Amino acid sequence: MKILKGLQVTFEYLLSDENGNNLGDSIQPQVVTYVHGSGEIIHGLESAMAGREPSEKFQVEVPPEFAYGNRNEDLVEVFPRERFESLEEPLQEGMFMEAESEDGNVLFQVTRLTDTEVTVDANHPFAGKTLRFDIQINDVQTIPEEQTDI
Repeated sequence: MKILKGLQVTFEYLLSDENGNNLGDSIQPQVVTYVHGSGEIIHGLESAMAGREPSEKFQVEVPPEFAYGNRNEDLVEVFPRERFESLEEPLQEGMFMEAESEDGNVLFQVTRLTDTEVTVDANHPFAGKTLRFDIQINDVQTIPEEQTDI
């Protein structure tokens, strides 16, 4: 069965950047199940999956504009370190945190620490990167009836 809108797809992938550097937590494939056409995965990858069939293996490069967008330097801010004194865990470069903003909750990463300042970045970690996926389609099926009643 070919991948079409509304079908449930299960696939495995390895993720790297355009230079072949591993972007995942391990070199083991990650398994994903999604409904095609629902926007659950990045646009560039979903487009590349259309019309594929189970057991197909392929590689696709997805530029930033069809993945997590280009970096926006306006999303990098520097705050006084005192604003973070009430945290339960110590600040560390690379840690992710969530904060409330006028637009709702925002996820950001601590990218730099000094004795007096904390630099945070609300860009997605893959923003600005061309992503290379090594894909294997495992299964394509109609959505099981028990999932359509939700």
